[in-house]
Amino acid sequence: MVPLTSSMHVRGSLTRPDRVLLDIGTGYFVDVSAEKGTDYCRRKIEYVKNKLDEIGQVMSSRRQAVAQINGLLARKGAGAAGDG
Repeated sequence: MVPLTSSMHVRGSLTRPDRVLLDIGTGYFVDVSAEKGTDYCRRKIEYVKNKLDEIGQVMSSRRQAVAQINGLLARKGAGAAGDG
């Protein structure tokens, strides 16, 4: 079944199962062999995994920085409250 919309599918068949059409973004498609299509998808998955790891590391360092700032603010606030 070939999806036309999220809720509508029609019967379909492949005329050339050795070829695939890749959506490479912004409305561009490339006709490649199934092997090259599989390789492209593997590389994209690896790229996304690497980017997620990088973002995770940045988020972790930012959380530590926020925790340090909050600790500083809490100490300053506690000191200021006792000065009154």
